[in-house]
Amino acid sequence: MTQSEPTPGWKPTAVLACSVLAVSSGAIFARLAGDAPALIIAAYRVGLAFLVLAPFAWWKSGPELRSLSRRDVVLGVVSGLFLAAHFGTWITSLKYTSVANSVVLVNTIPLWVGLMTPLFAGERLGRAMVGSILLSVFGSILISVADFQLSWLHFWGDLLAVAGAICAACYLLIGRTLRQRRSLLAYVMLCYGSAALVLGLLVLVMGLPVVGYSPSTMAALVGMALVSQILGHTGRHGGNDSHQRPGNSHYRIQ
Repeated sequence: MTQSEPTPGWKPTAVLACSVLAVSSGAIFARLAGDAPALIIAAYRVGLAFLVLAPFAWWKSGPELRSLSRRDVVLGVVSGLFLAAHFGTWITSLKYTSVANSVVLVNTIPLWVGLMTPLFAGERLGRAMVGSILLSVFGSILISVADFQLSWLHFWGDLLAVAGAICAACYLLIGRTLRQRRSLLAYVMLCYGSAALVLGLLVLVMGLPVVGYSPSTMAALVGMALVSQILGHTGRHGGNDSHQRPGNSHYRIQ
């Protein structure tokens, strides 16, 4: 290892471990906010996170944000669109299928990253990756077939969770180039901002109520933004950066 590649210490590892625990709370908060529509939950999660991080990002990375190229902005916005689709489909899936099934299926993200990496980056898949993909596909089919036997709605929830995983994989792969040359704060501002804008517009177009929910629901929405999104989702990006070199196609998210 060269001197330009510092060895990760305990701090990045601790950040990554804490972020994994935090992001795992997403499904719990979504269920606790059960009387709010799925799009409202998704919009609050990303929107509040963006508003909380924005002042800090402008203070720490203001010059970088002002110097973003058009290509950087396009990559960030497109990546954010897939992030919005990820949260919209996955959180909606929790309305139809069990938390266990939804979480297992949405966490097939590495499977879809592996399948799409040759298309996005031209990287070949190793035998171990191919074997893991086949095993994941087999397990996903077993879960979905079992739910289809229960009811069509359960199966629909499973399909939404898989769609959420595919959207998350696209979010990661499209944003990879941007993330390699931009700071974490600049990256999340572009992605979270565009995702919040899209989800907010959908909420307005569909005429969904933005306020008027119970205190427990509002507490769950705030908790999801602060814990699941900022500490979990954002922290995981930061923790991964300390363990991965640019060009590594192995990702961890949600």
